[in-house]
Amino acid sequence: MKISLKNLGHMNLIAKAPQNVQPHYMVQLDALRAFAVLGVLVHHFLPQEFFLNSKFHWGPLGVRFFFVLSGFLITGILLRCKELVDSSQQDTWFTIKRFYMRRFIRLIPIYYLTIFLTIIIAGSQIKNSLNWHLIYTSNIYFSLNKWDEVTSHFWSLSVEEQFYVFWPIVIIFLPKKYLLPAIISTIFIGPVFKLLMIGLNITNGTREYILTLACFDSLGFGALLAFLNYNKQFTRAKKYLRTFSFWIGIPLFIAFNLMPIPHLNNTIQLSLGDTTASLFFIWLIDSAARGFNGLAGVILELPCFVYLGKISYGIYVYHLLVHYTINKIVTYFGLPFPDSIWIRFILYTVATIIAAVLSWQLLEKPINALKHNFEYKK
Repeated sequence: MKISLKNLGHMNLIAKAPQNVQPHYMVQLDALRAFAVLGVLVHHFLPQEFFLNSKFHWGPLGVRFFFVLSGFLITGILLRCKELVDSSQQDTWFTIKRFYMRRFIRLIPIYYLTIFLTIIIAGSQIKNSLNWHLIYTSNIYFSLNKWDEVTSHFWSLSVEEQFYVFWPIVIIFLPKKYLLPAIISTIFIGPVFKLLMIGLNITNGTREYILTLACFDSLGFGALLAFLNYNKQFTRAKKYLRTFSFWIGIPLFIAFNLMPIPHLNNTIQLSLGDTTASLFFIWLIDSAARGFNGLAGVILELPCFVYLGKISYGIYVYHLLVHYTINKIVTYFGLPFPDSIWIRFILYTVATIIAAVLSWQLLEKPINALKHNFEYKK
């Protein structure tokens, strides 16, 4: 029986890769990045007893959103790279090294710049944790020690960097038929790990949220969306996931994140709240990737939000150091400081955005241009 090459293409679990390994630019995702990082600023720049923080945990939710988005974008790129490798268009390790190099160019420079500035400005804050930050194990350090004023947010950067180290190996080397089971297993590892820690009473209010395995559900949900989005034969499955994440995910998100559930341990509720939030973010990210219409689409394509999304990494990396520096300057020179929490919030936020803009224009953007020397495809 004669089998055409076209039919063989339909038999593959992963369809033929497009010419461009990079995903097309999804402008509304940048705006969502802006809202997520602004949520982090609310969490750190406003009092914890304030309504926006005590009733709605903007900071942790913003971080969870970034995890789901990272899983989505990185897995999409790796699936395209995998097709190049499987079709013998290029070498496996060439592809993986290119991935690592592009991640290095994007993430490493301002991260280590921030560490260097922190040593100069707040050396006492970082003396015990410095070595942990240098090797991207901040989440492990803070799972064993108390938070500090300047580098506590590095835990999420460590989670993502640890994910970036092993996830390309999983996607590129794992046979195609095992990819979907592996991704689904990753999703379940997150809540199981957290519940196991709670059940064994080895929690401390921190480690059950910030260790990398505890974040696998968020990263895995993003990876699942990327897998279903990339493989057109799973169009119906993606439709079901989208429907489920909206009609079931939103009620669960509200229940676990906004109201106490009777007879449920608060630690368990918070742990499962991360998972339900990530489920809701599947619908949000997929909708933004496709493009919201109407008023939501107009808002998410406003140039100010899109630009803030572009520089959101800098905003996130610098914001606690900016906060610390302003407080130190005011104290050292005995300057008057406004009593209003809102004026302080605006001052911290504007200063952080200015620092991120300067970083983007003078450092990140020129360095990112080096990516052209390390394209995924030969």
